[in-house]
Amino acid sequence: MKYLILDEAVKQGFILEGFNLSQFNEKVKHLENFNKFCTLVPIVYVSEYDNRVHFEHIEVLIKFNGVLLKPYKRYNEKSFIFYLVESLHVQGFEHDLKKPSKIGVPTEKKLNDWITYLQQIEALKADKLEQRNNKETVFFDKIKKSGLKVTNKSNNGKRGYIETDKFEFSFEVFNDGSINQRIRLRCGNTIDDFLNLLK
Repeated sequence: MKYLILDEAVKQGFILEGFNLSQFNEKVKHLENFNKFCTLVPIVYVSEYDNRVHFEHIEVLIKFNGVLLKPYKRYNEKSFIFYLVESLHVQGFEHDLKKPSKIGVPTEKKLNDWITYLQQIEALKADKLEQRNNKETVFFDKIKKSGLKVTNKSNNGKRGYIETDKFEFSFEVFNDGSINQRIRLRCGNTIDDFLNLLK
């Protein structure tokens, strides 16, 4: 989701009052222990439609060693976990890295542990995306080198059909990196047709 730094949002018409003000004050209070090591960065999430910016809700991030982090805790908890504000979305991505402990009383080491953990995840995501892109490239290169025409392609080119006199090949590349491929016989459905194909 897009966001604006609070000062910029105010310049564009955001008014810090009522519910937003109470939420802001509450979030700042919960993060006051982090002031020693971090800069608090208030932001406003926005959406854009009808040719204008719509303000959604306010959030308070922390900035540590140049990295923006989004703190999160459940209502009845006192310790936080963290997310990178700028993070790759990789459908179906999983990892087995061990998550650092939640932070109630911050230290530089605890914050560095979280940044290291989150950046390692991003590196794994980038590697997974590269693997998927390479897999797609190899697949589409095979189609291109075959010289066969792809018909009924989707707008993004990731779904289509190749037809010959005897066969139909269909494919679809999914966002999780898998490629569905099927071959269908177009000429006949008897034993004689099958045996003719073997000649």
